[in-house]
Amino acid sequence: MSYRTYFLKFQNLHLSPINGIDPDSIKKSAKETRETFLGNEKASEFKHTTALNHICKSLGFKGGFSGYKKEWESNLKPFMKRHGLLERSEVIEEELQDKFVELKAREIADRLFCPGQKIPKKIFVGADYFDLLKVVAECGFGDVAIARGNLQFARVSLDQVSEYIPPNNYFVVGEEARFRWEDIFNCLDNLIGDQLLDFGSETNRANIVAQLYNTSAAEMQEIEAAGALFAKCIRLLESGWIDVIPYNENLVFLRAKNGKYDFVFKDMRDEEFQSNPYKPYLRSKDISSNGEENQFREWLYFKYDGWLAEDTHKAEHTFYDKGGVVSGYPSQMKILEDYFVCEKRYQPIVKRYRHMSGFHPVSLGSKSIYFSDLITVGQFKKFLKRNPDYVWHRKKQSNLDSLSVLENEKDNYPASVTWYDAMAYARWVKREKRAPVRLLSEEEWLSLADRLGQRTVNQKVVSEALGCRLASFYDPSGEKFEGHPPYSDDFDAWELRYEEDAFFKQQAETGFEVVCSAFFGEWLNMQGAAINSLFGCSQYCVWEAALNIVSANRARFAPTSTGKYKSMKIGFRVAYDAEAVA
Repeated sequence: MSYRTYFLKFQNLHLSPINGIDPDSIKKSAKETRETFLGNEKASEFKHTTALNHICKSLGFKGGFSGYKKEWESNLKPFMKRHGLLERSEVIEEELQDKFVELKAREIADRLFCPGQKIPKKIFVGADYFDLLKVVAECGFGDVAIARGNLQFARVSLDQVSEYIPPNNYFVVGEEARFRWEDIFNCLDNLIGDQLLDFGSETNRANIVAQLYNTSAAEMQEIEAAGALFAKCIRLLESGWIDVIPYNENLVFLRAKNGKYDFVFKDMRDEEFQSNPYKPYLRSKDISSNGEENQFREWLYFKYDGWLAEDTHKAEHTFYDKGGVVSGYPSQMKILEDYFVCEKRYQPIVKRYRHMSGFHPVSLGSKSIYFSDLITVGQFKKFLKRNPDYVWHRKKQSNLDSLSVLENEKDNYPASVTWYDAMAYARWVKREKRAPVRLLSEEEWLSLADRLGQRTVNQKVVSEALGCRLASFYDPSGEKFEGHPPYSDDFDAWELRYEEDAFFKQQAETGFEVVCSAFFGEWLNMQGAAINSLFGCSQYCVWEAALNIVSANRARFAPTSTGKYKSMKIGFRVAYDAEAVA
């Protein structure tokens, strides 16, 4: 029977894969910790017994592995038999055709082990939406209505509920509220509220929490009413519920039908930590292990011990309460980091360095940085020449844009590369100079380019900018092609070369010089984020600049692209935090 591997964290970035709680499984977990999941320590310095004892202690057993074995025979095995826990299986994330609740084991564990929270008797982990519709129609608890074409909220009987009609066309309608599949899946399938919990008391009114943000009070009231109706309806279902059976302070069993069960434990993780999230495009040596984003990911995985869903919920509200807008939404990970920094629960370690030639000093509010000019074709070719192993590795990645055009560009032109290439270059400079070099953030870029580019952006300005191409295509034989060529199997062999007279640059008071073109962007520190140097918006959404200035972090470019597939060039520059700038 299939089930998922969970992970238990150690200090020094060690992990233990947990696939069972019997003695053989725990011994295997300890062995795999030393052989496969060892972090910043040699296997010879990390004893097998240390791993065993840590696993047992983390699961709530006393006396190390020997104490656990005694408890296994005297208490745990009889406990499992008494409660009908016969076979570990996938009871949380079971795959169903039209499932309308999606929970993960980590969400359940965080909720059950959060201090001060009442432990429920049962948790609803999802069922087929049509099962819910049928039981509602059959019991007369509410009405099932259909909205399709000109049938707006037309009531239907049980025999008219058809699985051939998309589930989102069906509504459950009560006296004061209604909901549909989309309402549940987007914002009500969480354990922050009580809508999916059963405490064993029929009189308990569920505390409804909807993950809906930047909305009006009326809309929130409507979705909360829908949540209350939804909470009542799922209690009509027999399927989808699992029993919560605590064993000790750190271990809880989750029981489904027919003796199938799973378990969760305190501070667990349901995914393995990826020290290099950019595989296969970048090797571990090509990325900075202590970069800001990796720092936070590591802290969140190994050191954070809170209720992630609730903190994420608070972070979302904080983002919008402080004036954030959808078009400027960076990423959930970024707003979560900003929230923890604001709450003084997390503080990134910023490494600073002295002045190096080729970098410009500037003060940005409370911090100082050094930034480079746009990295040129000549500089990037030097990087490729000195790193033949990177070139060899890059050639094995079939969907990265070719860099062959660099051979036909002037050395002083800005190098147009993929986001992964920019990251690898920054890592190389960091290694060569022993300085904490990185890509710019969007906030830094906008501050450095202050008062540059178009102040007034309307459709006429955007249309004129899009009419001034920065580069032209050349076919595989070297012939120039007017416009954008049709996409074909040999598109990679086409080259997009700069036009000799197309460059127009501007320089800010900070010394920050940009290429003013709708067809030129710069890579930023977030994966795939490219900012247009003319309008200060997402390079991917430059066509929409007259309607909305969308954040580069919000609308990302393909990080495997140089921009060629949109007739664009995407360059980059590097920067680092300064010790002091006079």
